[in-house]
Amino acid sequence: MSYIVKNNSTHAIHQFLVSYISLRSSLFSASSALKKRCKISSRTYAILIAGLLVSSGMAGAQDWRQGLPRPVLPAETGWLELYDAAWQIADQQSIECSLGKTFSDGNSENGTDYWHLIWTALYGKYLQNCHPQIKSAMTGIDQFYKEQHEDGYIPYKWGYEGSDRLMGPVFTLAEWHYFQHVADTARLETVVPVLDRFYDAVKSRHAGKYGLYRTSWNFNGMGNRPVLADHIVDLTAQQAMNARYLSKMAQVLGHLSMAQKYEREHAQLSRALNDHLWLESDQFYVDLHGDYLYNHWMISGFWPLLARVSEKQHLTGLLAALNDPYNFNTPHRVPSMGGQNTDGFSIYGERWHGSVMPAMNAMVIWGLEAYGQDSLAYQIAEKHLLSMYMAWIQSGTIYENYSPVNIGEPGSHSQWNFVGWSGLTPITLFIENVLGIRVKAPEKTIEWSLNRTDEHGIKNLQWGPDFQNRIDMIISKAPNRKITVKTNCEVVLQLDHPKQQFELQPGEHELKLWADD
Repeated sequence: MSYIVKNNSTHAIHQFLVSYISLRSSLFSASSALKKRCKISSRTYAILIAGLLVSSGMAGAQDWRQGLPRPVLPAETGWLELYDAAWQIADQQSIECSLGKTFSDGNSENGTDYWHLIWTALYGKYLQNCHPQIKSAMTGIDQFYKEQHEDGYIPYKWGYEGSDRLMGPVFTLAEWHYFQHVADTARLETVVPVLDRFYDAVKSRHAGKYGLYRTSWNFNGMGNRPVLADHIVDLTAQQAMNARYLSKMAQVLGHLSMAQKYEREHAQLSRALNDHLWLESDQFYVDLHGDYLYNHWMISGFWPLLARVSEKQHLTGLLAALNDPYNFNTPHRVPSMGGQNTDGFSIYGERWHGSVMPAMNAMVIWGLEAYGQDSLAYQIAEKHLLSMYMAWIQSGTIYENYSPVNIGEPGSHSQWNFVGWSGLTPITLFIENVLGIRVKAPEKTIEWSLNRTDEHGIKNLQWGPDFQNRIDMIISKAPNRKITVKTNCEVVLQLDHPKQQFELQPGEHELKLWADD
């Protein structure tokens, strides 16, 4: 079929934008010096917070954090303070549901939707049984499963009586990451039937023409996105991702017919996305309205990477957009809207008009890793963490979103003291991308990407069924590097940069690295 392309751009505005971003980038290049000067401020905030806790009788609330994983990074002690602050704010924002206490986005119980609670589970997996009230990272998600309707529909928020609202239905993302961390096959047996029925319910309500998915409630969780579309790339790609993860879960459980069902679903959605939502002239995934392709340069165009539907030519185009200073390569990236949308992009963010959203950064980073773009993923994660840290040392708080241009500043209309999805960066992205440590519990393996040359590692990382496995692992700084490991279980340690593998028995070990080729 043929499409009519709608895309607005002017070279003059582009030139102004790049000049402005260039000026801001010069400030970013001096961030290391500023960061060192501001470490005193961050410690001051920590002291003030501790004092307030003592005065309010809440000092004991800090005790549970002693059971958390402890990142090791002597060169960046401020990031460790931000890590602790994120857990503390998350604890303060936790809420009750009928199944127990859970981390939240800070809204009331009636306003809690699964789009936000899914992201909190992605850092909550590091809780490792140490919180006195929050017994599982998945409690909030299980509350949604409990309210599933007979036809498979899951209400978008607790207690919602209707059956027509859908917002970022990505439960499989949290479930697969959690399974990789704890290898809880019994949980998969319970949740896969729930997710199978939910997938079919989403399909029955929102599948449209060409195998694409139609626009959903609240613009699929992107509240003020400039949507003019019948069919949107993000919901279609999210269903493709759901199909892929459900296929993998079914394979783990030995449910071969279900695995094949979702392999077919993934293949069909891949064709639909690539045939109908790929705008060749812009080399980007876009939305469809009637027979018109509309490119607003939204971050939603990167969901197909995480869904594993993109082919080589699509990856090339997406990387070009991501690295383009006229577009998504802002000083603090990745903006929710690229600068090529000269009618909508805001240097202040304006939420989905350019703000850096931590959950969407995680989506882009994980999508890049899925296609072997580990170096770029690491670069984005580290600069994102640094930008959040600089905002924290200036304000003493963590924001819902951040300015794409003004380093260390929140985006306009950003909630403060927000550790809903913003907990992802100082906790999960810090551990898994900046430190490069990932647990693969089903394989009894820990993967470690040695992207850094300074001393770093982690202590008290607990993983596997009921978090019974424990490991400390620290690598010394270059050039004469060695790794010290203490583990209470058999584990395979897989290193990248250089590639090495060690099969370790319980006990203490000192490992030497080969020279990187």
